Amino acid sequence: NNYLMSLYFENDTVGASWTDITTGEFRHSLIEPPIAPKLNDLLSRINPAEIICNNEMQAVSISLSTVKFGNVCPFSVYNDAFYEYGCAMKVLEEQFDAESIEELKKKTLCVNAAGALLDYVNITQKRASAHLHKTISDDEKLFMTVDYVAAKTLELTENMQDGGKKGTLLWLLDKTCTNMGH
Repeated sequence: NNYLMSLYFENDTVGASWTDITTGEFRHSLIEPPIAPKLNDLLSRINPAEIICNNEMQAVSISLSTVKFGNVCPFSVYNDAFYEYGCAMKVLEEQFDAESIEELKKKTLCVNAAGALLDYVNITQKRASAHLHKTISDDEKLFMTVDYVAAKTLELTENMQDGGKKGTLLWLLDKTCTNMGH
């Protein structure tokens, strides 16, 4: 996937939202303190092609190991006005179904991040974003997370020899004769 991510930092908590506009996938997550290890894991797992954020998140980003070691793209500051709750909610209500809006309202900072992200998509993309009609909560309690170092050591998606796919778990699954593979 080719993800675009938006991060909103306030009071030691981060609202995160990301989308792949080609597939219509749109997700959000609330990251509570301590944010550094959780945000590093999320960034490593999602591996966004572009990250927009508010000014406060930009300042915090320099302390993240994924940023320090260049494992993720640089953060770009997006206009803080688009991260304001009222502005963000207006953009979201025009795009998403009522169920998604109610789910987002439970995580206020995710509203800020998702609204700014959707606004950014609408401004930068030359095509309609009507296929983005709901957002899904990415609750960390529902799945096991594997940090960047563990994923690298286990060679899940890229091998340590040349960074290629051959010899990885993903390569092996692609070789199977089941629905997961060929």
